[in-house]
Formats: sequence, C-alpha cells, structure tokens
Amino acid sequence: GADWVLGAPWLATLGPHIADYSALSLKFYLGDKFVTLTGEKPILPGTAQFHHIMRLSHTQGIAECYTISFQEVKTAPTLDFHEDIHPELTSLLARYKHVFAATFWLAPS
Repeated sequence: GADWVLGAPWLATLGPHIADYSALSLKFYLGDKFVTLTGEKPILPGTAQFHHIMRLSHTQGIAECYTISFQEVKTAPTLDFHEDIHPELTSLLARYKHVFAATFWLAPS
C-alpha cells in the first residue's frame, strides 16, 4: 500500500493532504505552493512479437522459454446398441466397452 512505500510518519509531516489511490496521486501544500505527486501505473507485460524473440535469441537474452497451449480432451466414444440385441449381451459389451472401443488416441498409421 501507499503508507508502506511512503511511510505513515513521512505522510504526517505533510500535514493535510489529498490521496487519490485510483489516480495514484497525492496533493499537499508545501509552504505556499500546491504540490502534486503522481505515481506511475504498472505496465502489464504484452505479447512478444517474433522480432522480439529473435533479438533476445541473438543476444543470448533468453534463459528459459515456455509455451502453454490448450488442447481438447478426447473422450471415448459411447457405444450405442441396437434395440434388438439381447439385454445380457448389451450388459456384457457395456461392461467391457474399453475392449471393444476403437483406439482413437493413437497416432494415425
């Protein structure tokens, strides 16, 4: 917070003051002049462009590099049984569906 950075004892030496935390400003009188201290808004990191990465690479400015990607989770297909199949057979097929399911997670041959 602001009192950690500036210190409450120092703020007390200013006398009456106006702090606007949303604008990061502090206004007070110093002698007969009105003084405004304005803080800097934090700069959020932006997206690195290709030429930024290349520059860092050529100047050995990259110690580590990570990437995150999202992938769809593939689920096993459901087994749909025809209504004419005997219930005991559908129960058996459903119980061992992992044996009868197509291997969808392997790379294509």
